[in-house]
Amino acid sequence: INTIPINIIKEEEYELLKDKLIYDLASYPYGFNPIIIKTKQLGGIPGNIYPKEAGQVIANYIKTFL
Repeated sequence: INTIPINIIKEEEYELLKDKLIYDLASYPYGFNPIIIKTKQLGGIPGNIYPKEAGQVIANYIKTFL
């Protein structure tokens, strides 16, 4: 899950993510290039649901993997 609207991943790290799906909650220009890495762009979620609820969504999603 990405919430940062800037690409912070180095080019060589994309190889580690090539088989993953990234949920990109950041606003434009998003955090991942959808041509290089598979993303589902959901940029409206934080602004539409409010920051507290958006944080809860992220936390609940992460908990499913713990």
